[in-house]
Amino acid sequence: MTCTISYLVPCLQSPHQLANMSTSTSNHPLPILIVGGGPTGLVLALALLRSRIDVRLIERSSVPHEGIRGTAITPRTLELLSLLQAADNVLAVATPPLLMAIYGDDGKTLLKELKWSPDADDSPAIPYRHIASISQTQLEKVLRKHVEKLGGKIELGLQLLDIPKNSQQGVTARVKSEDGTEFTIDCAYLLAADGAKGRIRRLLGLSFLGETNDSERMFTANALVPGIDRDHWHRWGDFAKTAVALKPLYPAPLFHLQALGPTLPETLPDDTKGVQSLFNSVAHRDDLIIEEASYVSEWRANIRMVDKFCVGRVYLAGDSAHVHSPAGGQGTNTAMQDAINLAWKLALVHKGLSPPSLLETYETERMPVVAEMLNLTTQLHERAFNRIPSTARSSPTEDPIDPMSRPLNLLQLGINYRWSPIVVEGRDKAEARGHQDPHGVAGGELRAGDRAPDATDLSVRGKDEGGATTSPPVAHHTMYGLVAAAKGKHVILIFPASLEDVRGSVEGLRGYVQSGVAEALVVLEPGMREAVGGVEAYGARVCVDESGHARTGYGVETGSTAIVVVRPDGIIGAYVLGIDQAHEYFSRILYV
Repeated sequence: MTCTISYLVPCLQSPHQLANMSTSTSNHPLPILIVGGGPTGLVLALALLRSRIDVRLIERSSVPHEGIRGTAITPRTLELLSLLQAADNVLAVATPPLLMAIYGDDGKTLLKELKWSPDADDSPAIPYRHIASISQTQLEKVLRKHVEKLGGKIELGLQLLDIPKNSQQGVTARVKSEDGTEFTIDCAYLLAADGAKGRIRRLLGLSFLGETNDSERMFTANALVPGIDRDHWHRWGDFAKTAVALKPLYPAPLFHLQALGPTLPETLPDDTKGVQSLFNSVAHRDDLIIEEASYVSEWRANIRMVDKFCVGRVYLAGDSAHVHSPAGGQGTNTAMQDAINLAWKLALVHKGLSPPSLLETYETERMPVVAEMLNLTTQLHERAFNRIPSTARSSPTEDPIDPMSRPLNLLQLGINYRWSPIVVEGRDKAEARGHQDPHGVAGGELRAGDRAPDATDLSVRGKDEGGATTSPPVAHHTMYGLVAAAKGKHVILIFPASLEDVRGSVEGLRGYVQSGVAEALVVLEPGMREAVGGVEAYGARVCVDESGHARTGYGVETGSTAIVVVRPDGIIGAYVLGIDQAHEYFSRILYV
């Protein structure tokens, strides 16, 4: 990787010296500039603002885009949105993975109902079992509200023209407003979230590796259709010729209309009358009225990835770095996961707590995940565009060859970074480093680099600002809720075998807590409930694992000790047996 940069800050020799550094605001006088106000840019802004980093977010469009675009939010992305405390608002305007109703040649006979996406295991470790469907318009509205709540602002109508400076001292961007006024913005880092057609990738001279196939097309539109049920994703036609589908989305009567196939007309409609005619010709229905069709667009197969994710102090995320087939619905998910991986690392570097070399692990961790995701979505793309025969429609079973069927790994719960140079597996490092499947399979033995499991039924004593116990004295939480409350910090989970274990661990790791890098959370077994007050006296947060879900999910046997460091992106940075190994993890991400 070629983006190593220097940054002069005091060298810290211990967690205690680390604690002496102020983390109330960024140590760098310049903000971080984010270019692009879509989901990638908004998640970057939200994650950085939660870490108290000054950002400036600009968007070329003068008004937010209202097109539906990508609609499937995976369970893993929902987990990350929950860490940003935005998942509940997303789910409030989302629809569940409805069965797909597949109709016969008359357009009305139901041939079968297809369960197109599998469910994750019903487990306390998995808070979201299903894909949630939401238009990009609604997703962006939710994220914008969260950004604005933290004092952020999306500056519309500003177009990036050039990057005249990209050096160790910072970046200068030249931009133009809608009235033609040109000016420059100085920033510490520039984050490119300007999409596949954005300018920044070309300005940097990066290769966009992959392929384009103009013959493989998909037509999409926002369609208002009040006369059909919203309990199914409806599909007509044949992938061997042309298929058309209507997917219900919030708000009613909105549907996402999609059409694809080798006999798709060369000239596609651009108004409601034309969209209605296309729909009727494929669905053989003249009783379903499309009241309005808008944001009609044509997608052509373009599957590509950059050869590197940064140049100097400019970093690429989302579609500016990689574009996927819409088959599988992974583009938006992968983009937001890029954003949260980059944001926490950039926050530490920007505060002067971590060396710039930490940012190199953004590419090290994300590039294998993105490359494998491109492979998976390309396989789904080929199934959809390789003219699946009409027999795929008529089987009464959930035919695995159906182009719309999704494999379990597309829930993304198996995504991991076990190979990352910054994760620490304190039980068997060699085995952990040898695992190179970036998507893995959810389940199995938990190791450093894996997603952190959730856990339910964790009781926490309420405290007011003065430290007095509130009423009710005990509140029940989830692990993800407690991690989210850390607001962009690491969370050090301490599973003690005894009260003495707690004291040694809390005191040994106190420097990271006092510096604002991490919060410590002691997870007690129910039999240690009487020790809650003593643990709180050490200055740590504490919860009681009432049903044993935390120990079970994290693979910690009853009566044994473990320390698990959960990163701000919900990944296990370290799974260790003592504080020396925990120090090893922090030495890999912080100045030492």
